[in-house]
Amino acid sequence: MHQKLLGSLGLIAKARKLIYGEMLFDMITQGKIRVVIIANDMSDKQRNNLINKCKNNEVPYHEINDLTSAELSFSIGRHNVKAVGVTDANFAKLIKNTF
Repeated sequence: MHQKLLGSLGLIAKARKLIYGEMLFDMITQGKIRVVIIANDMSDKQRNNLINKCKNNEVPYHEINDLTSAELSFSIGRHNVKAVGVTDANFAKLIKNTF
């Protein structure tokens, strides 16, 4: 599952349907994020803020216990990414099917 998830995230990133960083919070509020993936080494404060934002806007999220930010960042070709959001409904289904 872990490798399939990382491969799927890489594909989604190449399609430019992946959001991360501060823009992720804005896009959740705007209702444009379909699913959020959270790495296990995100700070507690940021994790709680992100989870509350997802809950308030009814966005599904997944905290992956064995997914580090280094693995997440490498899979999407970026540095220091702790969480990502998928904007496309079909790609969101692909992510949900990996669980």
